Amino acid sequence: MKNLSLVLNIILLLAVGYLYYYNFSGKKTAAIAEKLNSGSGISDSGGYRPHWPM
Repeated sequence: MKNLSLVLNIILLLAVGYLYYYNFSGKKTAAIAEKLNSGSGISDSGGYRPHWPM
């Protein structure tokens, strides 16, 4: 049982390390950066804003 726990901890450590590297590697292409910065996504202009009395 102790060996199983050790193996699972090593697998989880490797998985977290991989996901950390994959998320923060910074390999973003210019197309993705352009899409994120273009403002063509969801905008708040003209949206419904309820009036709350103060």
